[in-house]
Amino acid sequence: MNCTPATLEFYKHTAGAFLSWIESQGVTQPEGVTARYVRQYLAPLLANGRKDTTLHANARAIRTLLMDKVNRYRTIEVWPNENLH
Repeated sequence: MNCTPATLEFYKHTAGAFLSWIESQGVTQPEGVTARYVRQYLAPLLANGRKDTTLHANARAIRTLLMDKVNRYRTIEVWPNENLH
């Protein structure tokens, strides 16, 4: 991934929070993450009055995390990525 340090920090924080949450739900492999889980994760943000831009940013970070995880998992079977914790 070719990103600025600030972007990488954003993904580390945002996607890292999702990764911790999804693992607490018992999901330990990328293919176990469903749209339902993502909605469950994002729903409290909306309920707590977060802006649409915050929800979109979180969804974008989750999508990036999952695409990265799936690509890595297929090639070197890594889950979770220690760099996101």
